[in-house]
Parts: sequence; structure tokens; C-alpha cells
Amino acid sequence: MRQLKKEATRKRLIDVSLRLFQEKGFDNTTIDEIVHHADVSQRTFFRHFPTKEAIVFSEVRGRQARFRQLLEADSETVEPFDRVKHALVKTAAEYDRMSDQLLVEYRMVTSSKYLTTRDIEFDAVLEKTLVNTLLTYRGSRYLSRKEARIAAAAIFGAVRVLMDEWFQKECRHSLKSHARLCLSIVDMLAQGFNARGAGPQNR
Repeated sequence: MRQLKKEATRKRLIDVSLRLFQEKGFDNTTIDEIVHHADVSQRTFFRHFPTKEAIVFSEVRGRQARFRQLLEADSETVEPFDRVKHALVKTAAEYDRMSDQLLVEYRMVTSSKYLTTRDIEFDAVLEKTLVNTLLTYRGSRYLSRKEARIAAAAIFGAVRVLMDEWFQKECRHSLKSHARLCLSIVDMLAQGFNARGAGPQNR
């Protein structure tokens, strides 16, 4: 019963906060206003969230963890570039299922310089995850750190463009069906590095 009450309070705080953020803007909404409309104390708020930005990004770390798990799956049998492609396809399908939530999050983030900066920081974490994926395979070096950083930046740059266009069109089309461009870029990078001697098969 206590756990159900805790979950209900957390959900109410999220719902109230998101409504206020959309009505007034993130920067113009105070924690005092949130707790007033949610009918809870500030102590209760901080028991659930350390900051109001944590509400906007409440699902981000979970999405990061799922993306990391996809990249790490079958790491002993599937080459890194192929794992990256698999992770991109699976993540696009997940995002299609939660497009309404992601669009609300996108609008809030882009309306605030502070949230935009924090979002870039979260993106940097994902890009670093790509870099680490491309460094090794079966215990041996796959790409050099410089090569991995270049590849990850190219892949993530394509992802950013695709996501931005998806949001600009209000997520009306399937993100997964438009992910082919990103996959083709991964293929070109894999072929390019293999052709110049990078990759395990040429070592």
C-alpha cells in the first residue's frame, strides 16, 4: 500500500509539473507552484526528485541504459558496427511507441536554453557509449580511439538530424522506417575502416 501511494505521488508530481511546464514554460515554473498544484510539501517533492529538471528527464537514464544494453548484447559474436545498427533499429521502434511523450519532452527542452544544454550533455553520454562499443571486439582493439570518436560522431550526427526532422514533423511518420539513412552511414563507416585496415579481420 505504501509503495502504491509513493508511486501515485510521483506520477502526480510528474503530471502536474509537465502541465505547468507546457503552460508557463520550464524556466517560469517554480517548485513552490508545483507542490501547491500537486498538493504536497516541498519535502515530498525532493523525496522524489532532486530538481525540477529531473522531472523533464525522468526517463532519459532508463533510455540510456536500454541503449547500452542493446550495444553490449552478443558482444562476443556480433561485430561492433552490426551491434550499433541493431541498437539503432530497436531504439527507433521504442521511440515510435512513445512518440507522444518524446514530442512533449522535445518541446519543453527546446523552449529552455538550460534544458537544451542539459540535453546536449545527455547526448554526449550516448555518444561516448558508442565510442566505447567501437574500441574493442573479443578482447582485441577494433578501432583506435580517434577512429572510434570519428565514427561515433558521424553516427550520432546522423541520428540528431533524423530525430530533429522527426520532431519538426510532429512524429507523424515512423522513425524506424526512416532510419535507413543512419544504417547506411554505419555501413559506409564499417566498409571505410575495414578497407584501410581497421577492424579485427584486417589485423
